Amino acid sequence: MGFAIPRGQWLKGALRGSLEDTLRDPAAMQPLQHQVVVGTLDAFLAGRPGLDARVWALFMYGLWRRHAARV
Repeated sequence: MGFAIPRGQWLKGALRGSLEDTLRDPAAMQPLQHQVVVGTLDAFLAGRPGLDARVWALFMYGLWRRHAARV
C-alpha cells in the first residue's frame, strides 16, 4: 500500500510561485485552452476541493513543455 503525498499543500505553499508562473504561461500550456487552465488554477487557489490532482497534472505538463522546448 502506498501513501498519499500532500500535493495541495505543496502547490499552495513552496511550489505556488512556480505553479502560477507555469500555468499562467500560454506557451507552456499549448495546445490547451489558456482560459480553462487559468480558471482551473484560480478555482484551486480559491479553495475549490478536488482539483489538486488536475492542477498537479497541468503543472507537470507545463514543466515538461518548458523542458522540451530547451532540448
